[in-house]
Amino acid sequence: MAQNERYREQTEEDLNNVPPMSGMQKAILAAAAVILAAIVAYIAFN
Repeated sequence: MAQNERYREQTEEDLNNVPPMSGMQKAILAAAAVILAAIVAYIAFN
């Protein structure tokens, strides 16, 4: 049980040390989402 608690604490610490996404990363993810939505709509309506 102690090992599980230690793992949980380590995981939370790892998550807290992740730097926030940059604007460029957000823009790339947004563009990918828009392109994916366009492809799905194209396939659905053709």
